[in-house]
Amino acid sequence: MSGPSNDDLPPTLSSDAAFAVAEILEEYAPASAEDYARLANEAESGAARFDGGPGLAQEVAGELRRRAQALRDAGP
Repeated sequence: MSGPSNDDLPPTLSSDAAFAVAEILEEYAPASAEDYARLANEAESGAARFDGGPGLAQEVAGELRRRAQALRDAGP
C-alpha cells in the first residue's frame, strides 16, 4: 500500500510548512499511521526547531496527522 505523496499537499498549507513536511518525509520515511502520528507529536513538542516557531510546528503537525488519518482511512 502506498501512502499519501507530496503531490497531495492541501492548497492551504504554507510553502514553509510544505518544505518542512517534505524534509521530514525524506529524512524519516514514515510507513505507518503510527509513524506519522509520532512525527506530528515530535513536531509540536520540538517547536523551537522550526524557524517559524510554534505556528509552523502546528501546521506541520496538522499535515502529518492528516496523512496518518489518510492511511487509517485507506485500511490495511
